[in-house]
Amino acid sequence: EFLLDKDGKHYFMEVNPRVQVEHTVTEEVTGIDIVQSQIMIASGKTLEELGLVQEKIPEPMGFAMQCRVTTEDPSHDFRPDTGTISVFRLPTGMGIRLDDGPGFPGAKITPHYDSLLVKITAKARTRREAAAKLIRALREFRVRGCMTNKSFLLNVLENNQFLDGVVDTGFIADNPYLMAPLREKDRAQKVLKYISEVVVNGTPKELGAVSGPPASVDPYIPVITDSGRPKSKSLKKIFDEEGPEAFAKAVRRNDGLLITDTTW
Repeated sequence: EFLLDKDGKHYFMEVNPRVQVEHTVTEEVTGIDIVQSQIMIASGKTLEELGLVQEKIPEPMGFAMQCRVTTEDPSHDFRPDTGTISVFRLPTGMGIRLDDGPGFPGAKITPHYDSLLVKITAKARTRREAAAKLIRALREFRVRGCMTNKSFLLNVLENNQFLDGVVDTGFIADNPYLMAPLREKDRAQKVLKYISEVVVNGTPKELGAVSGPPASVDPYIPVITDSGRPKSKSLKKIFDEEGPEAFAKAVRRNDGLLITDTTW
């Protein structure tokens, strides 16, 4: 890893002898499965045998960009949040790759583990198209029960300075609005919670209720009597007992709508 100044000078930072979190970006633009290659090298294969010599590595195709969605609160200096996830819906669509982690409805997010929920990688023809795909994917992504850094990611992806690729190490400090929280309405969950509260506990007093919760009543189950009409053989029974020809005749004689599973 390195930094690049405005004069084009490189400043070395570090070398990691492991697969980076950002390896999905390289995989998307080169078509090379880095994780698979690493396993095969560990099993004894050489770079030459895998076709990973520099002359055979293809030129990058298009642009790829990755977002790491974490359970961190940008408005509080990216402090990790905790809680139980009640809603978790991942995005999808052309050019979107998901490398997910511990996120699912009912998952308990603790401060004792990595806060990463999912890596979303977008691939497109241009940098701006890749960013647009990420914006759409992040807006489709639903997480309820704990804070995430979605607001920060969306604010960055919609910043023209970032889209033009002219950011420097002071980018975040120079744009404090990037930390502004995302105000999501969560309408569906609120409606479901209200309905369940009313069904179980009755109309709340603040809405004008003057009596207690509804009385517990055992549901009435109607008794269905036999109509007395003779029961005809089902098509399945005809097929099993009389064979395909009888089945075909019964289908042709039938005047109603017939529906079957294609795997039947």
